Amino acid sequence: MGSSILAMAELATPMAIRVAATLGLVERAGGAGATAEQLAAGTGTAAPALRLMLDHLVSAGVFELDAGRYRPTELGLQMREDAPEGIKPLLDINCAGGRAELAFADLLGTITTGAPAYEHRYGRDFWADLDAHPHLRRSFDAQMSWRFATQAAQIAARFDWSRFARVLDVGGGDGN
Repeated sequence: MGSSILAMAELATPMAIRVAATLGLVERAGGAGATAEQLAAGTGTAAPALRLMLDHLVSAGVFELDAGRYRPTELGLQMREDAPEGIKPLLDINCAGGRAELAFADLLGTITTGAPAYEHRYGRDFWADLDAHPHLRRSFDAQMSWRFATQAAQIAARFDWSRFARVLDVGGGDGN
């Protein structure tokens, strides 16, 4: 039956995943799992609201619920800090990648006015924000290293480079 445009436009699950990654819920729940109250106490969040989000993530297959304890599934374990997929910095709203992705909420304004959404949202452009916040710079450098290690070969192989006489990669992040 093909996917619907509504399913593609749904924001609740991607935002719930980002919030779970930002709060470190996978690490906090661990293999034994934790109640919503335990997770809320450890993250300084509201237990009723957190429970609703966790229940949504159960329906999405990211967590499972057993005897009142939320435990990450195999899918959810990809959000661990030490997961081999290395995607947590891309999801964490407090890291450069997650923060930049939130600017997409202002995409209509960018398309309408031509003004950058990141600057509108945060008061400075992306690069100035990295310069102003060392933790964002570190997370950006880590993200670029991850992307280089996992995606550079794919980009080199799949992109049609024939229209360019020369290509120069200046480096980014920490210069990898």
